[in-house]
Amino acid sequence: MNTELIAKTEVFLKETFAASTYLEANSAQRDYRLEHSYRVANIAKTIAEAEGFDVSYAVIAGLLHDIAYCEEMATREDWKNHGRRSAAIARPFLEELGIPSQAVNEICYGIAIHVDDEADFEWERTPFAETVGDADNIDRFDVYRIYETLEYNKFSEMSLENKKETVASTIEKLTRFRDMELGTQAAKNLWQQRLDYYIDYYERLRAQLDHSSSVPILFYDTDDLRDQEIYLRLNRTCQADPRRKWLPAYYFDICLLGGEKIGYCDLRIGHNEKTYIGGNIGYGIDEAYRGNHYAAKACRLLFKLAKKHRMEYLIITCDPDNLPSVGTCKLAGGVFLEVADIPEDNEMYAEGKRTVNVYRFDM
Repeated sequence: MNTELIAKTEVFLKETFAASTYLEANSAQRDYRLEHSYRVANIAKTIAEAEGFDVSYAVIAGLLHDIAYCEEMATREDWKNHGRRSAAIARPFLEELGIPSQAVNEICYGIAIHVDDEADFEWERTPFAETVGDADNIDRFDVYRIYETLEYNKFSEMSLENKKETVASTIEKLTRFRDMELGTQAAKNLWQQRLDYYIDYYERLRAQLDHSSSVPILFYDTDDLRDQEIYLRLNRTCQADPRRKWLPAYYFDICLLGGEKIGYCDLRIGHNEKTYIGGNIGYGIDEAYRGNHYAAKACRLLFKLAKKHRMEYLIITCDPDNLPSVGTCKLAGGVFLEVADIPEDNEMYAEGKRTVNVYRFDM
């Protein structure tokens, strides 16, 4: 690593920020932007070392990727353009350092596209160039940012139900973001490590909030849920969410005894207006394994678990036109109660469903 080039880059960055009238009047923004630039540079260094890129150039790109914050960004368009402005500010300095023109272009291209994937000059979108944006995104999920985000959203001032809703929404977004594509495997590994940490933190926070308003249900061991053909492999459990009227639930993979997954099933503990329409049990069998009554067999195994929770009966519902599911309910011993209308405020109504067959299973 060329420490001389990096040291000159550090001086250039600090002097540019120090000469900024805007940052002089916004010292907190200046300090944060400098700290962020160093973190991005260090993340870029880690990626470059793992991928065999030029480490010095990666660090320099990280340091300079936000140098345009020396200018006031009065509009969203100004903010969207700050990657291209940073590249424009960085280019003369990089040329003065004597960095080869190809490397200058690659560094500037990476800086230019890190905000909105667009540059104002033609160049190849290489894994090195993508490293700038990847490192920037990874730094958005550092430890301190958890505090900043909660403080910014005034989390401490929210009601308990709003806190639960915020945490649930955050977990859903984080889980979706986790599989985002990045430019290199090294960047993806770092990204997923950060997201896993965040998801774990918010799952712990959700558990704490759940313990703040009720006594959580005790989930039982499920290793005995097997017969001579299949077993139920626990995927996860979920505590109740009173705001959504969700009951505590078990989620399983249905597996052959050899371990091959052939479907899924779930059991919701308790009863409310949602379970009368949606049922206590849900299931699905992969197409290649249908016709073997595996769904009915899985239901019978779930009956054993329901008895542990001292449930006196279960409700299973299905689409009246889904004849295989109707057959499953009958085979599992269900007593037909009625064809029930789905309320307009039920999620199933939004999916286009209007009625369900309701079956009762006495335990």
